[in-house]
Amino acid sequence: MFRKLAGLFSSPTPKKVQLTRVYSEKKRRELYKILHHPNPRHNQRLWLAGFLKFAGYQFEEVEKIIALENSWTNYRPKKTHEQLSSVFHIYAPRSEEGGAYGGNRRRRLPTYGHPSSRQPQTSYSPAEPPSVDPLPSVDSLPSRLAPPSGPVPAQLQLSGPRPRSGASRRPRGRRRARRQDYDPPSRQPSGWERLCGMEERNGLGSLNLELLDGALNIVSEYTGEDGLSRFSYGKEPELRPWDVPLYRTIEGEGHCLAVVDIDCENDLGRAWRVMRRLMDVHDFRWAKFSGNKGFHGIDILPGADRDGARRHVEAICSGVDMEGLSPDPRMFCTRQLVRAFAINWKTMHQSIPVRRDKSLDDILRQSMKWCGT
Repeated sequence: MFRKLAGLFSSPTPKKVQLTRVYSEKKRRELYKILHHPNPRHNQRLWLAGFLKFAGYQFEEVEKIIALENSWTNYRPKKTHEQLSSVFHIYAPRSEEGGAYGGNRRRRLPTYGHPSSRQPQTSYSPAEPPSVDPLPSVDSLPSRLAPPSGPVPAQLQLSGPRPRSGASRRPRGRRRARRQDYDPPSRQPSGWERLCGMEERNGLGSLNLELLDGALNIVSEYTGEDGLSRFSYGKEPELRPWDVPLYRTIEGEGHCLAVVDIDCENDLGRAWRVMRRLMDVHDFRWAKFSGNKGFHGIDILPGADRDGARRHVEAICSGVDMEGLSPDPRMFCTRQLVRAFAINWKTMHQSIPVRRDKSLDDILRQSMKWCGT
């Protein structure tokens, strides 16, 4: 108890490293809290490394930040280096790890930098089938009872200890070639979806095509040199909602979006209760979780303007118990942006459609699942 009281009145720990690439003050406090804790948990340290990687820091930079800023009592540079290698998916050759077989390990996931520096992925073309290494024929395999009379084929030469007497060993190259070198073709995007580079993922690709269709402006979010959030006005947006936040204006070609934005900073369950009541009295064209602190009910009004959208939202909310909440009035401003079914960099949640029969825990769990985390 006295230790806690002393911590309240003690001066804050001086910071040797300024995390300028983390533009959220809340996230910076969480990162410094882990760094200055005498003994943080293992999952907290992994989250720290993963978030710094997501913010755009490279492997050496994250290792230097931890070395300079941490107050961990059990800090060991070698152990930290090994854990960071797993977060950045950097593996040593198996021969260096004392494995029985030579060669390098296959990376489980590609190594990405900050989302603003990523390049759009190219889709697989059926005209260029994936190359498959030739497999040894049955005749070239050694007999189960006697060793081969001639030299062993190159595909079957194995390094490491020999198998025990009487045991047969199938060459690992056969199965590994099929699993690693061959990737079955996936569904090919077509039409406007191919132009945008947005492939289907759990149905969200089709929803994004409908939501973005006819928008006067589509922009993506990126991080500026000062570490703050910027939008790609005046240049081509990155149409990869699974990696980059994507928005559209409420104004469109011959239509306007009426957005009921229900936000609650500290009580997301309260916002979800209000949203369910609104869904009881009105059937929205799109009802979705924003990915952060609220929910959106969106209708498309042909030929309407911002005033018409405001009147439409007020009519929906009239007579509904809002629990002290009200729709965000900024949603009716000129060039106002509304998030598509895209990732939210602040929370790493995916904006997804919601149904009234879902609980808040199910929505958050599904949002993280569709986000790939």
